[in-house]
Amino acid sequence: MENRKFSTDILGKSVVSTTGQVIGRLDNIVANLESGEVTNLLVEPAEGSIIQAIERDGAGRYVISLKRIRSTEDVIVVDLSAAPTRKP
Repeated sequence: MENRKFSTDILGKSVVSTTGQVIGRLDNIVANLESGEVTNLLVEPAEGSIIQAIERDGAGRYVISLKRIRSTEDVIVVDLSAAPTRKP
């Protein structure tokens, strides 16, 4: 179980890029109900945060593919140069 995280452990965490740019705070996660796989993170943007490399949902949150995540330890680290996001 060491490779698992509970949503309560990561919701509200700060999200930053691999270059240290503050993206925002984790608001929610998106999962495929058939497979149980988490596919995307929904991030409430930090004030003034405008990142063209990440799509937004209807509520204005960044939709970040799990493929972009590099770490979830102290903060969530996102590689903005990784594969583009998928729609939730």
